[in-house]
Amino acid sequence: MPVPAIEEAIRTSGYAAIGLGLLLESMGLPLPGESLIVVAAIYAATTHQLDITTLVIAAAVGAICGDQIGYGIGR
Repeated sequence: MPVPAIEEAIRTSGYAAIGLGLLLESMGLPLPGESLIVVAAIYAATTHQLDITTLVIAAAVGAICGDQIGYGIGR
C-alpha cells in the first residue's frame, strides 16, 4: 500500500485504521505496520486532528491483539 493510501486511511478512519493495520500486520500479514505508525505520527503532529496518546494506545492494542491472534492460529 503506497504512503498516500495509508494517509487516506488515517484521514478517513483515524484510530481504527491504525489499530486494524497493526492487528493485521502483527498476525503475520505482510503489511507496512512501521510505515503506518510513522505516517500516522507525522499526520497527527502536522494536522492536530489525532491525539498522539490515543494513537499510541490504538497502535499498542492492535499490535498486542494481533500478536495473540497470530499465536492462537499458529498454535
